[in-house]
Amino acid sequence: MNQLFEQQHQQLERWSASAVAEGWLATRDIDRLREIERQQAEAIFSRKGQRPLIVAFFGGTGVGKSTLLNRLAGESIARTGVERPTSHEVTLYLHGDYRLGEFPADLPVDETRIAYHSDDRRRLIAWLDMPDFDSVEEHHRELVQAWLPYVDWIIYVVSPGRYQDDIGWRIVQHRGGKHS
Repeated sequence: MNQLFEQQHQQLERWSASAVAEGWLATRDIDRLREIERQQAEAIFSRKGQRPLIVAFFGGTGVGKSTLLNRLAGESIARTGVERPTSHEVTLYLHGDYRLGEFPADLPVDETRIAYHSDDRRRLIAWLDMPDFDSVEEHHRELVQAWLPYVDWIIYVVSPGRYQDDIGWRIVQHRGGKHS
């Protein structure tokens, strides 16, 4: 495991123990969070205990999620365009050192495009470009819902015309109680 990540993880463990000792959190809550984390993102990778942070671009139709991922990658790996909706699949962009294992049965792997890179500066993060959750295509919302339990961080992408997106906030709030 990366040294910085390991140090941060140890600090979180110390904070959790302190919160339990002070009565702010119950031990069962900490155990439940650990179990949620272990079951979810870890399940995607073949080498247990070694995985990147999974960060997803989340947002409505046409806000630029795929464009952001392509800019980050320095190449076109996610589909972009003026047609709405544009993304009809999830794009997973990760370092070639991470090998995917057997995907959990609930993940729609056949609708996931996987692209690898070799940039060691970006080794510790796997990026997800999610389809729009507010599309006329109901299946897009299903893809987003299927992947959300495996996401560590969400980057909520908005545009000047789409900054008051109530549907997206409701999805994020609903997931908040089910994910660490």
